[in-house]
Amino acid sequence: MLIQFLGGAMEVTGTTHLLSTRKSRVLRDAGLFQGRRAASREKNETTFVDMEPVDCMVLSHAHIDHCGNIPLLVKSGFTGPIHTHAATADLCDLMLKDSAHIQELDAEYLSRKLDPEDPLIAPLYSEEEAEASLKYLVPHQYHERVQLTEDMGVTFLEAGHILGSASHIFDVKEGRRKIKIGYALDLGRKNVPIIRDPEQLEDIDALVMEATYGNRYHKDINQAEDLLAGVIKRTYLKGGKVIIPAFALERAQEVVFTLMKMYKDNLTPKLPIYIDSPLACEISKVFGRHPEAYDETTLKLAQSRAKMYMSDYVHLISTVEESKALNDDPSSMIIISASGMCESGRILHHLKNNVEDSRNAVCIVGYQAENTLGRRIVDRAEEIKIFGKMYKMNAERVVLNTFSGHADKGDLLEFASKVGKRCKTFVLVHGEEKSIMDLAENIRAMRPDARVLTPNRFDIISI
Repeated sequence: MLIQFLGGAMEVTGTTHLLSTRKSRVLRDAGLFQGRRAASREKNETTFVDMEPVDCMVLSHAHIDHCGNIPLLVKSGFTGPIHTHAATADLCDLMLKDSAHIQELDAEYLSRKLDPEDPLIAPLYSEEEAEASLKYLVPHQYHERVQLTEDMGVTFLEAGHILGSASHIFDVKEGRRKIKIGYALDLGRKNVPIIRDPEQLEDIDALVMEATYGNRYHKDINQAEDLLAGVIKRTYLKGGKVIIPAFALERAQEVVFTLMKMYKDNLTPKLPIYIDSPLACEISKVFGRHPEAYDETTLKLAQSRAKMYMSDYVHLISTVEESKALNDDPSSMIIISASGMCESGRILHHLKNNVEDSRNAVCIVGYQAENTLGRRIVDRAEEIKIFGKMYKMNAERVVLNTFSGHADKGDLLEFASKVGKRCKTFVLVHGEEKSIMDLAENIRAMRPDARVLTPNRFDIISI
């Protein structure tokens, strides 16, 4: 059994792994690389070039850094099934079309800056190509085992990361020998709103695990309300706005869920909440179609017909004109907008219009990959570039990792400790080098009888 890491090794975005035996070739995820424009584009365009045909693909969840390269995979000639959870299949319909739309807008913007003699810049894929790739998605449920090929099967388990996210156990049979390889990336946290906690993988021979926060601990998830309330109170007293870049999938819904609970308990001034992300609004409809993925608390709310967005305080923004009007409104408010890493979308306009005003606050509630605008905000850059122009970062910056959908160092070590003594190989991916190496050192100390591998992109390991 060989695993080649085509992306998501010693980095967070672009997760794409190729599992192969003498008889089978199976992809696990096909993620889009994000970060510096030129470097990311080169990686995205070349991931599947000259790759031998694969039998099928298993998709973990609908975040773009795990599913965003599916249209390019199909453009390269792939025609096999893409096995995934039913909710992920529904979400990919929205996520991939939105990804294509953003790329088309980005290509159009960049092409306008070229000399007339230069060739126009094309998007990685069009909305039509994204649409065409959706027909290969095959929906499944948690705890279902799927026979992928003659010698390889997979079982879906709850990853607790976002709606429909799955950890996997691949079982491979060769003659009388059978091995099991667990995949836990992205691995969620316990007690996160809306979705159920991640399931523990056990009785496996090897574990491929994320290390996004392999060297960091999150604050208790229960502190999220207090920390967010503090930001809102300080900004309200200054007469400013709270700008929250949030992933349209899951994070926007979690933030609104938390705000509604805070308002109900009178923990903070009840500022109007504007969700300026048509994608987030559409995704929320998909949430409504998949109560099987809810935790007990959210299921009770759904059964009592309590709607997350049915509130006098929540306003859904759809048109560009409505979005622009928010920047002309001098009153205090909360704006939740995508993209979560501040790389594209309407959040760029809200940052451009608000970061130089010290009355305002920018609240980061998700992971920010290297070389993204969101990461520069987190790293306290004094100036940030938006649409080619520099802006002074005078607004308050608040990083709330309490909202993170990724397991932290403690969660990961606990997860690794419970897979059982049968597991003799740990493979750490989906993290920056410092996080991976720190986590590797801790696992080696905990399990001196096992090998701990930290592959780079394109490395091949044997199980």
